[in-house]
Amino acid sequence: MKRWLVVLPILAVLFSGCEVVFNTPAEESYEETFAVSDGYTRIDLDNESGNVIVNAVEGDSIIVEYTKKCMGSNDRDANEHLNDIDVTLKGTAGQITITAEFPTFEETRNYEAIFTITAPPDIIMELSANKGNIDISGMTTSPVLNTTQGDITIADFECDVDATSGDGDIECSLDVLPDSGNVNLTTEDGYQTLVIKDMDTTGTIILSASGIGEINATLPSDAKLDFDLECVTGEVRIEGFPTEDITYTEQGNKKKVGTIGEGTRATFTASSEEGDVNLKAAQ
Repeated sequence: MKRWLVVLPILAVLFSGCEVVFNTPAEESYEETFAVSDGYTRIDLDNESGNVIVNAVEGDSIIVEYTKKCMGSNDRDANEHLNDIDVTLKGTAGQITITAEFPTFEETRNYEAIFTITAPPDIIMELSANKGNIDISGMTTSPVLNTTQGDITIADFECDVDATSGDGDIECSLDVLPDSGNVNLTTEDGYQTLVIKDMDTTGTIILSASGIGEINATLPSDAKLDFDLECVTGEVRIEGFPTEDITYTEQGNKKKVGTIGEGTRATFTASSEEGDVNLKAAQ
């Protein structure tokens, strides 16, 4: 017994300095298909970690592909811990609900679930990614998009959009902002880029960066606007629109208020706490 009393403390010291290194990746991929004819009109997704990609394609099916990923100390360890990732897909009452949950321990395993969704462009979507990017294109029905630590990329929309990012950038491109369509982009610490190729004159556009973030908006050169643009740290600029079409009621480096064009106008509001605000006419 006396010998072990001496040896055990020594072993404890030796092992206390050892760290398990998770440097071996593992992944498993899955696919689920839902028939549009079964009445599915909505997709809700909540992913704690991992990117979400949405491709709008006309068709009679909704396809959800996902890949679970994690790291391990070796192949066996990594593959065993893929089971820690809990992905649930449920289709009820016209709605597909998707969730991905991860253990709160062993963050160094880099747990992820990567989703790729292929669905008709008129499906209603509400997508939330905690640690991950959202990349979505081709929609004709407005989605609601949220990330906590991830970028949001929106391309080739023909509908209004509502997107919020905590610590991430938002890039939004609309082919058409339809009649009475609205754009609402919000970031805490992230840049915003908005491009609208064609728009009706009655829409409402609100861009708000509450922390660090520059705002760049490019609208059609014939857009008619009531605008209110401001920043705290940075500069407000309006470029490319015919000078004779712009009327200012307030004009300064950090705040510009006024109108562009005559007749019925859209409402455009943009504010940044720390970053420039740039409104440009498409060339």
